Amino acid sequence: MSPAGVARLYRGLIDLFVLDRVDASWAPRIEALGLRVLVADTLLTTPARAARLAGAVLRALDPPRDDDRRHPDSRPADGRPGDDLAALLGDAIAEARVGLKARDVVAVCQKVVSKAEGSVVALDDVVASSFAEKLAAQTEGGKDPRAMEVVLRETKRNRSGWTTAT
Repeated sequence: MSPAGVARLYRGLIDLFVLDRVDASWAPRIEALGLRVLVADTLLTTPARAARLAGAVLRALDPPRDDDRRHPDSRPADGRPGDDLAALLGDAIAEARVGLKARDVVAVCQKVVSKAEGSVVALDDVVASSFAEKLAAQTEGGKDPRAMEVVLRETKRNRSGWTTAT
């Protein structure tokens, strides 16, 4: 499905459509659907890149004000198996001295949740199937076939044909 097709599905549900720089040419078509578009580097290979993207999204949604309560630098570390995420978040919020109030949003990236759950796989231990190699070759930027293999192992196809993560 094209980025414009995805945007059509989310139209009316989202305030901002984040589009990777590789797909920047789709921005005018998505904006024509009435959606605001942020074109940014969405490859989250390091915590710093993830923080830059999160900051760009926050600025696009709500430009900073003098009383801005966002503190992206007070986020907890990447996380480890068994971490108590609620405690880590509570400590980070307390350390930032901002507290939480009604309608505040706390974002936790899936990577941290997966690590806390112990759902971590060392790619060096993964052997990609020929199907994973074929899928990886079809992705923009050529994803690692071993990463595709991990995704395939964690998905199931139901009767309606949808693939869902387990």
